[in-house]
Amino acid sequence: MAIKIIASMGPSTLDLGTLPELEKNGLNIARLKSTFYTPKLLEKTIRLIRRHSKSLKIMVDFEGSEIRLYGEGRKSIKKGAGFWVGFKKNSGGFYFNHDFYDRLAKGDVLVYDKDNSRMKVVKKQGSRVFLVSNKDTVLSKGKGFNPGKKTLVSGELSGKDLGLMKTVNKMRVEIVALSFVQSAKDVKALKKLLHKKAKICSKIENHAGLKHLPEIVKVSDLVVVARGDLSAEFSPKNVPPIQKKIISVCKKLKKPVIVASYILTSMKSNAFPLKGEISDIYNIAEQGADMIWMDSPTAVGKFPVQTIAVARKTLDGIK
Repeated sequence: MAIKIIASMGPSTLDLGTLPELEKNGLNIARLKSTFYTPKLLEKTIRLIRRHSKSLKIMVDFEGSEIRLYGEGRKSIKKGAGFWVGFKKNSGGFYFNHDFYDRLAKGDVLVYDKDNSRMKVVKKQGSRVFLVSNKDTVLSKGKGFNPGKKTLVSGELSGKDLGLMKTVNKMRVEIVALSFVQSAKDVKALKKLLHKKAKICSKIENHAGLKHLPEIVKVSDLVVVARGDLSAEFSPKNVPPIQKKIISVCKKLKKPVIVASYILTSMKSNAFPLKGEISDIYNIAEQGADMIWMDSPTAVGKFPVQTIAVARKTLDGIK
């Protein structure tokens, strides 16, 4: 069976001319990240994809336990400088999508934007925390934080995700991905909220998810090796063996497995891939993955159609 291709949709791909070309060149599943959608916009986007693509399946990727930043648009932060973050929408400025104020302690470190920088908690006051960055960085609405081994959010769906659930069910979305799955309980709770034909795709991205891997795989329809967040939670050198382990468990339990992040990343700005990126796709396939998942090259890159074409040609050339 041919290895399938999942691609994140965004400004580079959500137009009438590009969608049919993506499908023609080998795309199988269009992924929409809940962070960037309102219920109205999500429904409009799903209708757009279905109107102009014959057989693409749609995946909506829920935040789940993922910690994200909301509020202000963008703000530059210098090394050693700090900023306040709240836990409610009406707190003003930036705020987190989950309320974990009581679980966060002074001295805790949060990894921002998949290891772009590290933010240390230096103050807690009035349901807000003051974070200090270890390097120059840019805070941006929608970017994520990784807490490392500490569990700050225990499987709760964000209010934003719950607001999108009706649209997902109304539009009979085929696949729902759940970020930062930590236990089988997370998957079972989501399943109760979805229409019966929806397949649940569990993303393994942190220590808790890896610890409870077999039980998560058993209750999921698909599983993702989310290398981006895994590299923020673990040392990058540990990600390849983790990838191999997750694929092995999925194959043993006969569940489809997807490898995501850092696939053909250079094609975000280049029409041709690096040789190492082709080797990466080959190795993913050799390890037994059933699908690959691309993000920025297709969502915001300059060459989304070429990216899909390169991935399909590489996968089809593997014997």
